[in-house]
This record gives sequence, C-alpha cells and structure tokens, in this order.
Amino acid sequence: MTETLYFADLAHNGTIRNIDTFPLGSGFIAGYAKQQFGNEVDCELFKFPQELNDALKSKMPRVVAFANYCWNLNITMEFANYIKKVSPQTITIMGGPNIPSVRHERMSFLTKYSSIDFYIKWDGEHAFANLYEQLMKFDFDVEKLKKEQLGLFNCLYLAEEEFIEGEDLRIQDLMSVPSPYLMGLLDKFFEQGLRPVVEATRGCPYKCTYCNDAVVVRDKVYRKTIGYIQEELEYIASHIIHPTDLLLADLNFGMYKEDLETAKIIRGIIDKYNWPKTIDGALGKSHPERVWEAIRTVNGRDKTVWKMQASYQSTDPDILAAIKRRNLPVEKISEMTGQMSFENDNAGFFTEFILGLPLDSKKKHFKSLSDAVDNMAVDSLDVHQLNLAMGAPMADPEQRERWGFNSRYRVFIGRIGKYFIGEEEKAVAESDEVVVGNKSMSFDDWIECRVVHLFVKVYLDRGYFNEVFQVIKHLGLGKFDLLLHLCQRFLRKYENLEGLVELFIRKVKEPLFDTMEEFMEFTTKPETVDKFAAGILGGNELTIHRAKAYLECNDDLHQTLQDATLSYLKQNDLKDDITFEYVRQAIQFSKLRKFSFEDYETNLEEPFNFDFTEAIERNFSVTPEEIYLGKNRKRYMFFYEESAKEEIKYAVALWLGLRSKMQELEKVDGQSEWATEKAQRDYNLGKFFHQVNMKVLRRSVREVSWYLAPNY
Repeated sequence: MTETLYFADLAHNGTIRNIDTFPLGSGFIAGYAKQQFGNEVDCELFKFPQELNDALKSKMPRVVAFANYCWNLNITMEFANYIKKVSPQTITIMGGPNIPSVRHERMSFLTKYSSIDFYIKWDGEHAFANLYEQLMKFDFDVEKLKKEQLGLFNCLYLAEEEFIEGEDLRIQDLMSVPSPYLMGLLDKFFEQGLRPVVEATRGCPYKCTYCNDAVVVRDKVYRKTIGYIQEELEYIASHIIHPTDLLLADLNFGMYKEDLETAKIIRGIIDKYNWPKTIDGALGKSHPERVWEAIRTVNGRDKTVWKMQASYQSTDPDILAAIKRRNLPVEKISEMTGQMSFENDNAGFFTEFILGLPLDSKKKHFKSLSDAVDNMAVDSLDVHQLNLAMGAPMADPEQRERWGFNSRYRVFIGRIGKYFIGEEEKAVAESDEVVVGNKSMSFDDWIECRVVHLFVKVYLDRGYFNEVFQVIKHLGLGKFDLLLHLCQRFLRKYENLEGLVELFIRKVKEPLFDTMEEFMEFTTKPETVDKFAAGILGGNELTIHRAKAYLECNDDLHQTLQDATLSYLKQNDLKDDITFEYVRQAIQFSKLRKFSFEDYETNLEEPFNFDFTEAIERNFSVTPEEIYLGKNRKRYMFFYEESAKEEIKYAVALWLGLRSKMQELEKVDGQSEWATEKAQRDYNLGKFFHQVNMKVLRRSVREVSWYLAPNY
C-alpha cells in the first residue's frame, strides 16, 4: 500500500511574498524518502498555505512533515493544530533550526507545541527515513512507538512526562541524498516563479554566537561532487520560466579549493543559458584571495553576477571576542579593495554589520561603519539589527542576562496574512525578536543609528554618489565623517527629507512590543492584517525609504549633499574656489547619471568645466585641480548602453513585474485580494534598488564635444 506524505515548507503570502525560495530542505528529505521507500510512499511538497489547505481538505495524508524556521513557525502550527483536530491519527513531524539549543527549553518547546509528534534536528534526510521506518514497524501507531522510548538519532519527542532525545549524527556522504530537482519533485515551483536554491557544501567551522549553526555538530564541512552540481544546475537553468536569480545555500563559498571548480561550472551555465543574472549567497571568512578568484571566475569579464563579500558584523575587537567571531584583517581587505576599481570592476565589494551586538555602542558602531567605508573601501554595505533566533547561543537565558539585551517583538517582514485553515479564516503572523538596546546602547542611540543606516544606503551604498564622496576621500577626509555631518546638521533643513526621516522613524518604531502576548493579541486581529496588506504597516523600512528617497526626494538629496559637502570642506579648511566649483558641478553631473523609470531610454547632454571622463576612469580618486579644464568645457552625453537597458528591463520584470502582480500569484496559491498591491509594490521598489547593480542604474558617460566658454 502506498502512503501519502506531505512536506510543507510554508511561506507567508497574505500581504507580500518575501520568502520566495524553492523548498530545497524539504525536497532533500522527500527525495531521500522516495529513494529509500520507492513506491511505498507518494511525496508531495507545498510552499503556500492555501495550496496546503486545499490538499488537506482533499486528502488527509499519513504523515505531514513541516520545515520550521523563524519566519513560519506560527503558520505551521496553525496547520498542525488543525490536522490533529480533524485527523488525530495523521502523524506530524517537524524539523529545522528554529528550536532552542538548551535541553530543558527544547522540552518546553515540544510541550508548548504539542500538536507535533516528533522533531528532527540537524541533518534531516536520514533521520526522517529512520523515524519513518520505525513508524512502519509500529503500524504508524505513535503511542506504541513512544512507549518504547527509543533513542532515534537526530530525533526529539515527548513520551508522557519523559523527554527523549536521540544522539546527534551528521550525514558525511551528501551524495547519499539524491537531488530533488533531478527527481522532478520541485518542478511545480518553477511555474510559481520561486527562486532556485542549490547546495554544494553543508556545515560551518565558525562559532558566531548569534547564528544557529554555531554548534559543534555542524562544524565539519561536507561536499557534493562536481558532477552532481553540474547536472543540477543544468536542470535548473533549462527549466527557468520566470525571471529569477539563484541562491547558494553554502555558508562559506569560495574559501575552499574545490569551490573554484564550482565557480567554473556556474560560469559555464551563465555562458550557455544567460542565467543566472545574479547570485546570492554567503562567501568564505578566510582565504580572501581564493574567494575573490571564485567571484571573478563567476563574473568573467562581462557580468556582475556576484559581488565580492566579507561579512564583518563589527570591527571592534571586544565585540568580536564576545560573539566568538573571527574576521579577515581590515588591512587585508584594504589591500584587496585597493586593487579594484568599483566604477569598472565587475566584482565590487560587499560587507555587512549587525547593530546591537554584545558590548556595542553608538560610538563603536559608527567606528565599524567608518572602518568599512574609509579603511576597507567597500562599495556595498548592509546593516542588520540583532535578532535573537531560537537555536543560537546568544538567545540562551544566560547570554541574554550577561549582555543586558533590551529586546522587542515585531512582525517579521512580510510574514503576516489571513489564511483559510480548514474552513476557518485566521490572521497569522511571525514574530521577530530584535535587540533595540543593551548595557552600552540606549534605545535613542539605536534609533539614531538606524537613521544613519538609511543614509548609508542612500548615499554610500554601491558608490551611487561617488562623484562627491570618493573625491572627499582622495582629499584625505572621511566619507563616513561627511555623511555624519550631513545627517546631524543638514537633513532636517529640507522639508522632503525631514518628512522622509520622520516617516522612517515611525516605521522603525511601529509596532514594537515588549511581550509575545502583546504581539499575538495585536497580530491575530483581522484589521491588523488589513493594514499590513494596504501598506499602512509593515514592509522593509530601510529598502522602502531608500526607494522613496531616490524617487521622491532626488533634488533634495543632491542639494543637501552639496550644502553639507561645502560646509564640511570649510570645517576642514579646504576653501579654494576650484574645489567648491567642482562640488557644485559634480552634484549636477551626479543628478544626470541617476536612474529614473520615466526617462531611462532618453539620452541627456550638458557641458562641464571638469574632465569627468578622466575622473570616472580613476573611480573619482582625483583632486578637483587635476581635472579642472579652466575656461574650456567638455560636453557629455548621459546614456544607457543596450546591455544596461537589457539588465534594467530584466530587473523591472523580476521585481516590478510578476512579483508585484498578486492576482497572477493568486492563481497559483489562492491568496489575498488585490488590496495587497500597494504593500507589494512598495516592498518590490525597495528590493529593486537593493538588488539591482547600481553601476547598471547609473548612466554611462561619453564626451561629445569640446568648446570654450569665454564668459565663464
């Protein structure tokens, strides 16, 4: 007899669709189960709530296996509770990293979420198959199996008052698990426009305490064969239907010698299929030269598919010691970035930081940002808030008390909606516990840091205003210091920017709850979901307000930067007329290069008294005197190459096409009405400017003529 098994890696889509990746982990488990049990099992995978609900109403399976992440626990439990209510004999199994690391808290977790029969920890493929084999031996009678109190590896369960936890085992031979892509188990997700995920390695040797991979059992890295990777990528590339990028699940890509072979395979796929256009993934924390070589191999001479990256989280040695993190030396990064020209190099350089770490303060955080911008010369920078994730050592009670975390609960971006579970519609949201202060950082300091983050993204990220900031650096001053000068003295002098800042602060504060009970009371109200769906609440405040700055405040952004730069130069005794005139003309030059949805196919022209083509060639590492033309002027054309137009159109289709048309998605997942349009549009506009290569969004520049301007 064939038993039906459902595998659900649920993602919210009731307001916006955010976690839009293939359910790869569930696919691995389903694929291994199918390999082991053949025709004895029929495996089906689900991503969206309504799709699962329809399937459950049509046929209740023998087993439902849920993937548990911080972004889907509550929606998952709503379905688990429903299943146990209408079909108590259906076996519910959960697995994933979103479970406490402390033993007694794991027991409390299973007690609280009593609709779950068994929990699989760590690598789940072999453990699930072993559990399923035991269930078959006991005729799928859960109570009989539990009465034996068997210690099943990687498995947790409650047997009456006893907490049973099996030994920890890793899968050392990843090739024992077949590719769910090649088995056809994931084919339907191509039609749904999801983002493919692949895995070449599994494990991480590092012990960063904010991460739920910071456990001894995960410190050994295991690898799949080159042939496996090649075949899987070929299959994926040949099945792509909608514009999408590629995610690599590896935690340290590029720092191992074998990764160079993987990079060559990826580049071959790009050459053959002109896909992927972009890749997202975590790069290695050591061997930077090798990581850089891997990225340059993927990008080749003609693509900007993957940015060079070194995640820092902080540059303060005391903070790094507290979180057990080891970074690449700042000097090594400075040496590498000194060899790159971000105006022309396809790789670029990316780093990221976390606000609110143990021992963090406003002063230390700003020092980290300054190190990145001025000393490491990164051209792309993300700043995250510290989240206390279940399973991470930092979320343990002892760590919370030690560092004096002030944490609040908020809705995870996009993880809220109204869903039919059975015949009942319920409002469901996922909580994100974010640190908003500690012993050395007040809540007000935290807010000020968040405002600075917004303008780091607006002005410094991806060198979008290099015409000014890079020259400031070349003059021996600080780019981040100029940004702070702008934020602290000039932002609120312009009505549009003052309004943007006030709106951003309100978004940052809304709504933060002191307790989980307050969070649940607020988010289970249908009217709350309606506000998120309409864009009144929610969204990624950083990316949304960055997009608003570019689209609604472009003139003020440039004028504020001009005023702040002239003031900053005076403050540092750089008052010569040529430098001041350069700033004024560079601001206008910058405006003409900026992207606009309305006129990006229109060429623009204007004359200037500075040799900006020379400045671009040198990535604006010039002094104004070096490129000053005196009375001569050069007339420049501002335009997009055909290849850039193609990339822009692709990005528009990716972020503002299919992903914004929720009605089209409803045909797949049966979710909420057109009321979600504004929330999805705002979210996607933010993602557009966050994900698209800003070098592509800047117009190219070509000199078209010289002429004298005697009246200048």
